[in-house]
Amino acid sequence: MDRQVKGAAHAHLEGSQLEHGVGPLRQRLAMANLRCQVCGGPAHRTLGGVLWLLGDDPDDPEVWTRGWHTVHPPVCLPCATLSVRVCPHLRKRSVALRVKTGTMAGVLGVRYGPGPDGPELLGPIEHSFREPGIAWTVARQLIARLDEFTVIDLDAEIEAAARDEIAVQEALAQARAFANAPG
Repeated sequence: MDRQVKGAAHAHLEGSQLEHGVGPLRQRLAMANLRCQVCGGPAHRTLGGVLWLLGDDPDDPEVWTRGWHTVHPPVCLPCATLSVRVCPHLRKRSVALRVKTGTMAGVLGVRYGPGPDGPELLGPIEHSFREPGIAWTVARQLIARLDEFTVIDLDAEIEAAARDEIAVQEALAQARAFANAPG
């Protein structure tokens, strides 16, 4: 067990998570601190919000409504670029979001209850932080509620970032040339 967050104990797994995705500790830290779930660096931010990449259908308007829940932390732009190329699930379908507002809404884990000889396993549960009984839950993942977001074109974001980087490099080169100019 790991320390509690908002009343729920959190599971902590050791070793490689390659076969099972992001481990509980890494997921919780990435989600709570808006860090990239792949590399652990800062998630990509613009005025439009934080970048999230989800393995869902971008053409399903029923899915993309206010209050969408996910256990997948945000990503940085380089890792999003890599993920859609190498992850089999994301190659099939993915959607990129710019999330302006959201909150940690609960946990996904297993619930225990009082039993005759001590705590008794009741089964898997998605538990809101506002619900009673959260102390009986061993969380595997934090759940984020994405309240205000925009579905974006990831390829267009990548191209814009590349143009911005080129512009910055050109401006730096001009500044260096100006600073080194005689007189």
